[in-house]
Amino acid sequence: MTILGVAPSALAGLAALVILAAALHRLGGQGFGTVVAPFAALIAPAHVPATVLLLGVVVTALGAGFDFRGVRPAEIGWAAAGRLAGTLPAVAVVGAVAGSPLLGPAVAAMILLGVGLSLAGLTLRKTRGTLLGAGFLSGFMGTLTSVGAAPMGLIYQNEAAKAARGTLNAYFLLGVLFSVGGLAVAGLVMREHLLLALLLSPFVLIGFRLSGPLARRTETLPLKPAALGLATLGALLLIGKSLL
Repeated sequence: MTILGVAPSALAGLAALVILAAALHRLGGQGFGTVVAPFAALIAPAHVPATVLLLGVVVTALGAGFDFRGVRPAEIGWAAAGRLAGTLPAVAVVGAVAGSPLLGPAVAAMILLGVGLSLAGLTLRKTRGTLLGAGFLSGFMGTLTSVGAAPMGLIYQNEAAKAARGTLNAYFLLGVLFSVGGLAVAGLVMREHLLLALLLSPFVLIGFRLSGPLARRTETLPLKPAALGLATLGALLLIGKSLL
């Protein structure tokens, strides 16, 4: 028996994963897709990237709402323009790899690229050009695999979490809406994706609720991707499955 094409045991695993990823995202302002995507591609590949992106709408809307006062509209505008430009070619690629054996390696490659960017020690000045470029790369990676946080993380990594969370979440909210919209126009968002996202949405709320006290204690800490190890493990498992 399956529920929306997902075995009950896999569905339970996804629910636990959504709670963990939502909690980590609440603390750092990014990382939900980075944690969820590789494991979702392992146990429910038909729901990547569409369902993960739909859940991302809920996650980023909540995150932007909690940290609304920290949103910087001018920075979002340039990054969002880049995101939209990066979304368009990615939609075409998703149409080619969705449901094929290439999906797993594509997700794993984007995750490892994101981890590599986060660990590279690069420091990007916040300019219109870097925001536009990071937005483009984020849009391509995010639409293709639902993992697009790393390029923007390079720009905001040295800012206090409280200062960066609002702007990042507002940007990611626009970004996932662009990505979901592009995929929907291309006919790549199905009824099953919407229903599973709806079913898993309450677990996002649980993750945010559980992370609330910690979010207040980590407001002054530098923004660091706490989920890199877990994401790398998922990517390596995904590569291993692809090779079998």
